[in-house]
Amino acid sequence: MDAPFIYLNTTGIKEGQLEAWMKYFAEFAEFIEANEPRLLHFGTYVNEEGTEQTIVQVHPDPESMAFHMGLLADHASAAADFLDFSTTRSQVYGEPDPSVLEQIRGFAPHIPVTVGTPGGGFARFLAG
Repeated sequence: MDAPFIYLNTTGIKEGQLEAWMKYFAEFAEFIEANEPRLLHFGTYVNEEGTEQTIVQVHPDPESMAFHMGLLADHASAAADFLDFSTTRSQVYGEPDPSVLEQIRGFAPHIPVTVGTPGGGFARFLAG
């Protein structure tokens, strides 16, 4: 089964920073869209209380995620103005090679990363 590489990162939003975070993310998403043509989906989803957000990324393969990690360094530090990384957690779904997992874990070693490998199903958006 051809499966996408899916990455979820959930982080708290600092009190009073939701509007500023959403503005920052919109600009950041424009940068990502312009510089990562292989990335299939990149979006943020905010909980009902406006206290937590999850960034969802859908890549066609782990190599696309590795490329994304290379672009991230300059922009991630700016997010600290809006986000509380003390509760951050990440989830990976797909078949990452060890170097991609090392990049993800090395980016923020204190963040727990859960990995789920494909167990079946289908993905229509990857079909030719």
